[in-house]
Amino acid sequence: MTVNLALVTRDHMKKELSIRENLLANRYKIAVMDSNPFIKAIEQKAPNLEMEFISDEREYFSEKNDFDALLISAEAGSAWTLYHPGYSVVIPKPSVHRYALACAVAERDADFLTYLNQWLKVQEINGFEEENYNYWILGKGAEVEKKRWCLGSDVFKLW
Repeated sequence: MTVNLALVTRDHMKKELSIRENLLANRYKIAVMDSNPFIKAIEQKAPNLEMEFISDEREYFSEKNDFDALLISAEAGSAWTLYHPGYSVVIPKPSVHRYALACAVAERDADFLTYLNQWLKVQEINGFEEENYNYWILGKGAEVEKKRWCLGSDVFKLW
C-alpha cells in the first residue's frame, strides 16, 4: 500500500500548516514517532522545525501536549481524527511525499505469501483500494445527499 506523508494538527492550524513555505520558514514543534523514515530528510530541509520523539500517538492527543503537529501518514492520521474531531489531516502543498507499506511474511509461509499477493492483486483490479481510499481518507461519498424540497415535484407532481 502506498501512503502519503502528512501532519495531523488542530483545526485552527490546518490552513497555516498546509502551505509548505510556512513549514520551511516558521518555527513549529512536531511530534514524531520513533519509526518515521523521513526524519533526517525533513531536518535537513527544514532545520527550524523542532522534532520531538514520542512513543505513542496517544501522547500527541493528550491534554498536556504542546506540539503544533504530528508527523504521520495521511491514512493513519485520518483514523486518529475520527477519535479526535478537533484535529485535521494536512498534506503540505505543493510537494507530496509518498511511501510504501509492506506486510512481513515468514519465509516458511510461501503459500500464504502467494495467496496474499493474489488477493491484493484482485482487490486492486476490482478497485477496492481506490474505492475505500476515496471513502475513508478523502471522504468522497460520505456526505448524505438530501433532495431539496420542490413545489413542482413534491406538490404538483410535474416531474
